[in-house]
Amino acid sequence: MLLQLFSYILKTHSIGSASLSIQNLIPYFFTILIIPFYEEIFYRGCLFDFLRGVYTRDLIFPSVMSSVVFCVMHTQYTELFDYVIIFAISMVLTFSRVKSDGLSTPILLHSSMNAFVIILNIQSMF
Repeated sequence: MLLQLFSYILKTHSIGSASLSIQNLIPYFFTILIIPFYEEIFYRGCLFDFLRGVYTRDLIFPSVMSSVVFCVMHTQYTELFDYVIIFAISMVLTFSRVKSDGLSTPILLHSSMNAFVIILNIQSMF
């Protein structure tokens, strides 16, 4: 979350660019609960575990490669700085996957981070 807060502070944007309305509840629900669940299953469960099985020397290559794929798939971002932040977040999520030996922790972290970003951007909170 500190990475996202750092990114939010450094970027030029309109504060409160999102709004809290009935129309946004379903996208917020998906962004906070559904998307992190599926992304963590794919990137930290399937892809990272596959790469870890193929490349057994250490965890650096599988961690970096799965994080690069995670970045590339987030096409809503256009600036290099955004991709650096996403890459760092992905590495943290991968580290939490390895340390916890499961997907619950990265899913919870990913969901919390998405919720934090939405809260930062909700216009009615300011």
